[in-house]
Amino acid sequence: MISIKNTLKNGLHVLQQPKWHRLVLACLITLSLLIAAWVVIRDWSNLKNYGWQFNWLHLMMSSLSYTLALFLAIFSWISIMYALNVRISWKIHVQYYIYSWMARRLPTAVPFVASRVMLYEKVGLARRLTLTGMLWEQILQVVSGGILIILMFPFTSIVNGNIPLIPVIITTLIGIILITQPSLITKGVNYVLIRWGKEPIRYSLSRNAILSVFFLYVLLWLMGGFILFFMIHSLYSLEWSILPVVIQIWTFTGLVGFFSFLVPVSLGLSDISMTALLTLIMPLSVALIVVVLIRVWITAHEFFWALVFSRYKRG
Repeated sequence: MISIKNTLKNGLHVLQQPKWHRLVLACLITLSLLIAAWVVIRDWSNLKNYGWQFNWLHLMMSSLSYTLALFLAIFSWISIMYALNVRISWKIHVQYYIYSWMARRLPTAVPFVASRVMLYEKVGLARRLTLTGMLWEQILQVVSGGILIILMFPFTSIVNGNIPLIPVIITTLIGIILITQPSLITKGVNYVLIRWGKEPIRYSLSRNAILSVFFLYVLLWLMGGFILFFMIHSLYSLEWSILPVVIQIWTFTGLVGFFSFLVPVSLGLSDISMTALLTLIMPLSVALIVVVLIRVWITAHEFFWALVFSRYKRG
């Protein structure tokens, strides 16, 4: 056990060196792009045989929606870190957020968590603060998404029998307890830190901060629905009355992706869920195309913004 612990400690020490930071980040970005390429190759026959007729205006609206959603997500993250008394440049937050977010395209949570922790260590931020911020980020995303799904059920009868409501309600209730009793999170994190011989967290999110970020994440889920709606509308005609259904599909598959993200063997589960739900409003052949395109479309945008902010150098 001592040997394993020393090995892990030495490995972490090596990875904290700047040259290894750059190498790890380059590998994460490359792997994200390779996964997007694999999705295209996997479904190449469907893509090749589809009769492509794009509505470029709707495609650009999808692009604009994604850009707004991305910066809304970044603003939510900055709000969480500010509530934890982290004071660094917003440009650094944007850069680190985008770099680490691309790692979510990989099949496990490890690259995502490790990349964000390593990045913030470059500016002297303790791991426990970054991890606490990420814990709040995930909890608030799940709770806001679950509540949005429940609230939209009266307006989305077409999908109501295809989304398991009980697990959504249970998960949401657990999340509500956590966000209404923020001291539970702080006590839990500090218990683990003390057991590991680390300094406990002195700051916690106030109820006002939690409520503010919660509503930001509700807006983020809604904006995600617009990304998907305009993407679909760019190649397949949809009525605006279907928008609530699309928002609910986006939100539910996002939550599926969140939980499957923790289990390596469930790679592609969110894609399968989205395909199944989209067949309620379009043919299977179109649904398969949409799922492939939305993944590639999002990865391309993330790569673009990563390149934009890679030009920013810390003072």
